[in-house]
Amino acid sequence: MNKNLDFRFSIRPIPQGEALTFAELEERCRHNDFAPSAVILHHGLVGRKEGHDYIYDSGYNAPAGDGLDYMLDTTEAATLNSTSVTAKESLLNSEMGLTNTRFKITAPEYHGATWATAYRGYGAASQGYTDPVNISDWPGSGALATAPIVRNGQFEFRGNRLRCWYVFSGSVPLDHPGLNGTTKAIRLASTSNTEIGQWMSPANPSQVTIHCLFAVGNFTGTGVKFQMQVYHNEISSSYLAFAINDAGQLGYMSGSTFVAVPALGTIAFSNDANGDGDYVDAGDTLNWYQLRITVDYTTATPSFSIARGVVNTPSDYTFSAAGLAGWVNGAPPTGSKAGLVNFANTTANVLVDEVW
Repeated sequence: MNKNLDFRFSIRPIPQGEALTFAELEERCRHNDFAPSAVILHHGLVGRKEGHDYIYDSGYNAPAGDGLDYMLDTTEAATLNSTSVTAKESLLNSEMGLTNTRFKITAPEYHGATWATAYRGYGAASQGYTDPVNISDWPGSGALATAPIVRNGQFEFRGNRLRCWYVFSGSVPLDHPGLNGTTKAIRLASTSNTEIGQWMSPANPSQVTIHCLFAVGNFTGTGVKFQMQVYHNEISSSYLAFAINDAGQLGYMSGSTFVAVPALGTIAFSNDANGDGDYVDAGDTLNWYQLRITVDYTTATPSFSIARGVVNTPSDYTFSAAGLAGWVNGAPPTGSKAGLVNFANTTANVLVDEVW
């Protein structure tokens, strides 16, 4: 599948006061002329309107049960207008999922107009307060916190558990209890062949290491059941693909052919004994594994390595193989860059958690 989207070809400014959905704002923000690795978006972003900077909300309040509340009442407005940075941080973090280590105003002036920073509520959707509030002292100073290679890798962002992830095909993954003490994992259901991925922001995109926890559960049919793909060219749909087949063998795809790697052994599948969609009930069997893939595009012949642990054991890479060079839709030229990580299932229940 071609993972190229139209917004990746152009730099599109955000017009003053334009109303956009959050997804559109995030797409534009990540591909404008600043380093996307320095930005983690939540429900809004910094923009400019009427001579002020605003942290725009997305025009809707948080889904029930997610513990967020994007709209301001008069008491909250008073806190943001006149109290300490600590109090502002407490409110913005607990109610909106924002933290000032992820925000920084880098230019104090724009065309001679001094910028103020504000949070803006929206009319009928608000809780009684629609004016800006002054939080110009709230954004952090100094270096921003280091951004991870992927965002929301534990699928636990409040307000939207799949924020930063894109479902390229199939059904939206379902919630599942976390695999190693986290709150949530995702389940790619056997009833839908799903692809879900994220554009990465690695510090060195030509030498990338990415990890995850995974489990393969009940499935139908034969052949490859799960793939973790790392793209070096989304336009030509070129990537490496770690893969697991119906025999539990681990390996990679060379074109459309599965190549087993004996050094990686075989895994034990999980079993949903009562068929309710999860693997944590009495009588169920949950077998998860930690996976590490390292890709090096800097050499004359780019290659990758795969390592995985023993069952239900974190930080373990007992089984490994290096110097692998099988690719789908073309080998990468020297100096290629990893841009997208993608997870795919084929008629199998697959659990994914802790992508980092």
